[in-house]
Amino acid sequence: LLFTRHCASCHGTDGKGNGPLAASLNTPPTDLTTIQARTGGVWDGAAVMGVIDGRRRVAAHGPREMPVWGAVFVDEVRDDGGGYAELTALYAGKALTDHVQALQGR
Repeated sequence: LLFTRHCASCHGTDGKGNGPLAASLNTPPTDLTTIQARTGGVWDGAAVMGVIDGRRRVAAHGPREMPVWGAVFVDEVRDDGGGYAELTALYAGKALTDHVQALQGR
């Protein structure tokens, strides 16, 4: 699962911010299971996707130009010149957003 590979080390496999690296971070990881509750019960998938893909700055994730995972989804696939890598990155971001939505209220 993408979440396990790219997010769980900080956010934990359950998304509660209790991953194995959490204690070593200056800023505790966000509890991803409470995003919807913190926004009045409304799920804003576009905002979550913005955090995942770096459009919305989160200091702990690094600068917008190179979030902690950088262009990992693009780099992990070979670009065939037809935008395949960028499309794959979009699908990966959507899959992660969907996974975080499924964690809400757990």
